[in-house]
Amino acid sequence: MSGTDEHEARLREIGAAEGDTMPLAEAALLLAGLDHPGREVGPYLRHLDDLAAGLLNRQIGGAADRGDALSTVVHIEHGYGGDRETYDDMANADLMSVIDRRKGLPVALAILYIETARRAGWQAWGLDFPGHFVLRLDGESDRVILDPFHAGVTVEPPALRQMLKTYVGPDAELEPTYYEPMPDRAVLLRLLNNIRGRALQGGNQARGLQIMQRMLLIAPADARLWLESAAIQAKSGQLKGAREAAETCLGLKPETAIQQQARKLMETLRRDLN
Repeated sequence: MSGTDEHEARLREIGAAEGDTMPLAEAALLLAGLDHPGREVGPYLRHLDDLAAGLLNRQIGGAADRGDALSTVVHIEHGYGGDRETYDDMANADLMSVIDRRKGLPVALAILYIETARRAGWQAWGLDFPGHFVLRLDGESDRVILDPFHAGVTVEPPALRQMLKTYVGPDAELEPTYYEPMPDRAVLLRLLNNIRGRALQGGNQARGLQIMQRMLLIAPADARLWLESAAIQAKSGQLKGAREAAETCLGLKPETAIQQQARKLMETLRRDLN
């Protein structure tokens, strides 16, 4: 079995598991490894051990102190930060390249922060905040929101409120749902969606479909993704694959709106295949 096959097999195993948590950084590294044949994941995982070692033996109970320690280790001691100059460079969404270059997109950097915190025994989660990916770090009785793109600084409620109004509208207000933990699977999909979106915007259907197939390794039970895969394949002329993806979508018994879209696409494909 080749390295790529091993990566895909492990990603299928991760994707098939239930629950909101998964080996987040390992999965992100395996996904990156698909674009770097022959490159081993092991050295990158050991680097994550080094990051976490900077937090071990620190008797810190409060979330604010934990946040300061985490940003000190990741940003100051290891030099990680947001890529403001070449933000759209897709190396910023490739965790191997992020570790090599010490810079990346907010979601990729957040994975490093989350993994480092968890390896130290702390609770950390991504937050699906509008417009900008941030993370939540829990203390023993409190929590803080950190911005991994901007040096891991703590983001206070007034700044979060302003961010929300900027991206959603002037009448938007903070609600408890904005602080709810984002499942790790959704974090990985958001990471991959950065790559897929830019590929499709640039007219690269083949790359978009490749990334979609990787998203389905992580979320094989997501009917919406199967529908999107079918649509991309249909647009690129891969009619048989599009039909199979649409059939898989329907087999998952999704919500009515998705079922209707999948059936409509199936009808179009039947006409084209005939």
